[in-house]
Amino acid sequence: MSNESEKASDLNPGSLVTIAFLKARLDSGDDHLDLFMPIMLDAIGGMTAIHFGLSDIQNAISLAHGVLIPQQALSMLLKRAEKKQLIRHEAGRYDRGPRFPTNPGVDGQKAFIRNAQDRLATALSDYATSRGVVIQLSAAAELILRFLQKTHLPVLRQDTESLLTDARSVGFQELLVAEFIYSVANSNPDLRETLRAMAEGMVLYYAIFRPAFHETTGRSLRGLKVFFDSRLVIQALGWEGAAAEALMRDTLTLLQGEGVSCLVFDATVDELHRILRRIRSAWATASGREQLRPTDMTRFLHLSQASVADLVEMDSILESKMRSIGLVMRPTPPRIPRYTLDEAKLADRLASSETHDTSEPRVVHDVNCIAGILTIRHGENSAHLENCTAIFATENIKVIRNGSEWYVEETNDDVGLSPVGHIRGVATTAWLKKPELCRDIALEDLLVLCSSALRPRQETWTRFYSYLDKQREHDNLSSDEIASLLSSTIVDRLLKEAETSSNDGVDSATLSEIVAQVKEAHGADLRSQLEAERTASSAALLRASETERLAQEKIMVRNAKLRNQNAKVARIVSDSVFGAIAIALFLGSVVIFITQPFPRNLNLAASLATIGVAIAQVLFLIKDVWGVRQRAENWLFDRFAAWTAIEE
Repeated sequence: MSNESEKASDLNPGSLVTIAFLKARLDSGDDHLDLFMPIMLDAIGGMTAIHFGLSDIQNAISLAHGVLIPQQALSMLLKRAEKKQLIRHEAGRYDRGPRFPTNPGVDGQKAFIRNAQDRLATALSDYATSRGVVIQLSAAAELILRFLQKTHLPVLRQDTESLLTDARSVGFQELLVAEFIYSVANSNPDLRETLRAMAEGMVLYYAIFRPAFHETTGRSLRGLKVFFDSRLVIQALGWEGAAAEALMRDTLTLLQGEGVSCLVFDATVDELHRILRRIRSAWATASGREQLRPTDMTRFLHLSQASVADLVEMDSILESKMRSIGLVMRPTPPRIPRYTLDEAKLADRLASSETHDTSEPRVVHDVNCIAGILTIRHGENSAHLENCTAIFATENIKVIRNGSEWYVEETNDDVGLSPVGHIRGVATTAWLKKPELCRDIALEDLLVLCSSALRPRQETWTRFYSYLDKQREHDNLSSDEIASLLSSTIVDRLLKEAETSSNDGVDSATLSEIVAQVKEAHGADLRSQLEAERTASSAALLRASETERLAQEKIMVRNAKLRNQNAKVARIVSDSVFGAIAIALFLGSVVIFITQPFPRNLNLAASLATIGVAIAQVLFLIKDVWGVRQRAENWLFDRFAAWTAIEE
């Protein structure tokens, strides 16, 4: 299977026609295996031999349609064809059956798809020409194919070593493809539909090469708990831009439609609050913004010209906004050492290679989440996502790789599914089961990768920030000017172009030219923007303070309301349970007293004393039970508080 998987990656542009054809058949309702029936019959129809073997059929399909069907899947497909009398099988050889079709109807559909893909390749070639680059039509089709493979194949294979860890690491031609897809093809309905069929067909085709695909085709993901990492929540809330938000929202829709519980550990929510408050504390001044580590979120905040008041609001409505999009917070379960394995080794793996600090908040968070997943699984595991109970989903390749390797070392199990996995792998599995739940998710995934490819790499941004800081120290640029530069969309494009044209990185001279170009492009707009920022600065700080005060009051009111509700529910539950117990004890005592014969020789005083002692014992017993009831009420209140996420 592994050799066939490697060969399967050697597709040519003509293969994209077949791949899109397979996607069209999936839309018409065929199951995953029957998708290949027409192209198999078409390839057999073109063979000159009367009798042929399995490898002969496999080679004929590869030559005629540019795709390689694994022999295991092909054998299953031939058995289906044999039941329908399309194929005869005898003594290890195959020949055409009595119902073999004279025309499987492949050529006409593929011709239509080929014309649409030719138009897409022509549009890319024309776009490249407009940018001063000559790309021939055949080369354009090849570029589209390779770009699709680079962005989709690693996740589908769940290969952490070859995952595209930084989509911004692209060459100039790949950058042109990303620009074309994101700004041209996506805005043209015909080109967008063609691209969507190609992207989804690519996902579908490579899914067949996953070893466990056919074993789990009919199984549902219902009951699976997927806990989202903090960056995925940030994307779903729209704090990294529209493209990432659309993809993550559709991912939630897809998973929930398949019966998956989309959850967030309270440790992750705490981390999100910590991120927002750290950014907020630095965002009040231009120099503070420069000191923030450049990330997709901080870049989005720069471009959207977010204020401190906006960050205060984002922090105050975090939980309610999460609930509105279907993300439910759950407490991180208490540690059970026999399930959580050696957490110290995991922390060592996740710590920075420079500082080796295992107490860093991000490391502690990831260890807590992975330990939480293992606790929820209670030591049980499966090779398949469908049976693994829970998984921690992230995009952080370091966490995925180190968490998976640590799990294999600790359990001596290289088959069981790791407690941490890539969100795209989880979403792809769900999409393959119910493609109708979200038609555009593969295309949206591609658009996010294109958007990421159009932004400069982390190293370039770090170098640019350092350059701006030095210019401010030498009084060449003011803090306000730097803030305006960072909020300009032109900077991204100029930095990216400089990055792709230089093998040694972007030097100071290039950065100086970029700053000059941006200032010249903005001109008077930049100066007026600076004045507006100065005027609005003090007002923004006042609004931020007032917004924070109102947010805190809102939290206090909400907490008081939740406490009252929780106390009322806890009291009702505990009173009902322990009231029933007290009544049962009292009635039982009465029955015992009535049915128990007293000694005849007791006088009246002794009888009354005996009755008094019995009543006192019953009352003391009921009092003890009521004390237990109070403790139970307190325990229930604590649980309800955790479930409803009371903030302090």
